Amino acid sequence: MDITEKTVKEDVAGKLASSVQAFVTSQPQVPDLTTVDVAAIVSVVVSGGAQTEKKVPAFFPADDETAKGILAEIGGSAEIIVVPDSIGMSGENKAITLKSDDRDTYAGLITTAAQKFANVDLNALLERVKAKTILVQQRLMSGGDLEMCGTIWHEYGHVLHEPKETGNVFNHELTMIAKHRKGDLATWIANFRPLRYLARYVSEPGIDEMINTLKTILVPDEFEKFAKLRFDVVNKTKVDEKEPVVTTVTIEVQQLVEGTTEDIWRKAGLVGEIVIDGEMTTGKTVSFGGCTWKVESHYPDEADEPDPAFDTFRLRRLT
Repeated sequence: MDITEKTVKEDVAGKLASSVQAFVTSQPQVPDLTTVDVAAIVSVVVSGGAQTEKKVPAFFPADDETAKGILAEIGGSAEIIVVPDSIGMSGENKAITLKSDDRDTYAGLITTAAQKFANVDLNALLERVKAKTILVQQRLMSGGDLEMCGTIWHEYGHVLHEPKETGNVFNHELTMIAKHRKGDLATWIANFRPLRYLARYVSEPGIDEMINTLKTILVPDEFEKFAKLRFDVVNKTKVDEKEPVVTTVTIEVQQLVEGTTEDIWRKAGLVGEIVIDGEMTTGKTVSFGGCTWKVESHYPDEADEPDPAFDTFRLRRLT
């Protein structure tokens, strides 16, 4: 007869169970012993003391609860999942609200990521991945209260309204911050939602409502700045190009620089009117300041065509 590891374990388990049961029944002076789960004790001993961790339909259950709490603060309720940073979003975004045609793509990414998480119940987790599910990268959860709240409330605007960056979505975001984080509103607009971004990327429906909200929450000078930016976008105002006055480029070869063309121009140590030769699209090379640069990324990548005055780029200096 072959003696296998299974046979040995079963034999040991049987003998151990008998011993434990005999001990329990021989101790009538301790009534609580009669409730001992003999099978559980034997299972732990035979398995070497290891206990199986309960699987859950989440990567980071505590972070999921925090995110749900942020939605609850504004009376919101939606499926929201905090995912590993390896699951990419559009451009440099840290969160996304899924559309119906996104589901399969992100289900695949989540399936791949889950292979590194022993405690994830993948089937149950995938049931949470559907249209209007909000996915949040874990790095957002350590980004500070304002960034967490503003980003999640913006995404909830997509749940309530349209999948695109409409006036309704931005109006919801701004209204919630003005109501629940009023003291941080100026910081939000300065660091996370620049006025030129709102002017450039807002689309119908809801633009008038967003503009009315901005008029209410901004100081007059800031609102006037926004109105000028919006006018330029609507009327496609062009600035006359002049030859730039070039100083020494301060970005090293192979170094990355990120921002709008205005930001990049300044970071590169250049002055004068911005003149860039080449097409500012991902994968292309452009020239300025006597150097060649590769466009590593461009946001928003869903735009019909890049708008160097407003879009955010990541460039790498090649020469």
